[in-house]
Amino acid sequence: MSTSDESHYEVLGVGPAASVAELKKAFQAQARLYHPDTMHGKAPAAVSAAEARFHRVHEAWTVLQDPSLRAQYDRDNEVATARATVQHTEACPDDAVVEPCPEAPGEFTLTLDCRCGNPLTWHTADLAAGQTLQRCEHCSQATVMPWDDDDDGEDADGEA
Repeated sequence: MSTSDESHYEVLGVGPAASVAELKKAFQAQARLYHPDTMHGKAPAAVSAAEARFHRVHEAWTVLQDPSLRAQYDRDNEVATARATVQHTEACPDDAVVEPCPEAPGEFTLTLDCRCGNPLTWHTADLAAGQTLQRCEHCSQATVMPWDDDDDGEDADGEA
């Protein structure tokens, strides 16, 4: 992701619900403004700033025009947003009730109670795919289940 605090959507000037056609139109408009070839005769500082902006615009387009990259980006942003909100908890996998998943042999479900008592359930296949955020349907509490799919016996911080 870009080093800027702007989301890819903000860089292109569109909302998260923008279609690929809207993304393309926004990208082309931004690219015309900031492309280095349009900067002939400008001050070096202006050229550098435009080039940096062009790279951010190109990165945003590259991610958002690809459906799988966009979905992953949106999931990552949802988790990051949940972590930044007051109504967020980070669950501990060790505190969850682990049971075999009846629909998928070899997979497991992890279940924890939300602060309101409603059960929140994660499937190991979803966790491995990066879907670590659950929102309670009753109280809107966001809960993130950290998940390290490596079988090296260490957690995500490298501790045993």
